[in-house]
Amino acid sequence: MKNRLRILYILWIGIVLGILSTLLFFPFPFNRQFTCLFHRTFMGAHQIHSEHLMVPYYITHFGYFWWGSLFFTAFVVYSLLKNLKKRKDD
Repeated sequence: MKNRLRILYILWIGIVLGILSTLLFFPFPFNRQFTCLFHRTFMGAHQIHSEHLMVPYYITHFGYFWWGSLFFTAFVVYSLLKNLKKRKDD
């Protein structure tokens, strides 16, 4: 029983981390110089001065993290639902 509770806690932490990382890497042009919140917060010195370069820069530097966080969140939600159903059946 304790192992299952530990797994549920870990999955809930995974959901929180997945949602936060999804928001952090969501593609949104801040001030037309930054591609996402991570770029704005942690890489403030590196600004993009041309609007037509924003999409390629985002895709090559941050897009994979956003898609990865979406897949991670979906996997964790699936695992959590699976474990909750298993717990209900027991």
